[in-house]
Amino acid sequence: MIYEALNLKVCVSIKDFNFAFQVGKRLEDSYEGTSEVKVAKLYIFKDKYAKFKMLEDESVSEMFHRLNVIVNEIRNLGHKVDDEDFSHWFLRRLPPRFDTLVTIIVRANLKGVTPTQVLGDVVTQGT
Repeated sequence: MIYEALNLKVCVSIKDFNFAFQVGKRLEDSYEGTSEVKVAKLYIFKDKYAKFKMLEDESVSEMFHRLNVIVNEIRNLGHKVDDEDFSHWFLRRLPPRFDTLVTIIVRANLKGVTPTQVLGDVVTQGT
């Protein structure tokens, strides 16, 4: 069944393995990359996260979703980014016209609030 789900190149690379853990390791390396590749990807996405800012022609929702893609990539590479950190980072990257709203949201406490809820607050109260 595993062989049927894979493309031919990958099947050829695992056809001689006798143990499931060997197949699993090869598939992980093929589809996710080696540990060195994962470290390099994590470095790249952390850099994108650190340098993230809202683009000039971008809506708040578009900005949020672009940041969410970066955070999901970081999480998929095994690095922890909790919702509160995500929300703080999102709020700190909004343009100055949102400063008062950001202050109000942060003072209300972000514990237990999802980033999507924060986005909703910004979109509904910030327009």
